[in-house]
Amino acid sequence: MMLSTISVDTSKKEINELKCQERKMLKQTELIKSALNELGCEEAPAACDLSIDNQTFISNSSEQVRLC
Repeated sequence: MMLSTISVDTSKKEINELKCQERKMLKQTELIKSALNELGCEEAPAACDLSIDNQTFISNSSEQVRLC
């Protein structure tokens, strides 16, 4: 029984860490997009794949973790 609880706690921690990483990536993407818009770039340079759909990140706000 105790092992199961530890396993669940570990899994929840890993999920929270992944969600935190997702939020960081989303913020970086938004920062890059806004910088390119300020520069007046029509398209992102080939190395910047900004085709990420924001909805693929953290699809349900109730699943979000408040702080990383």
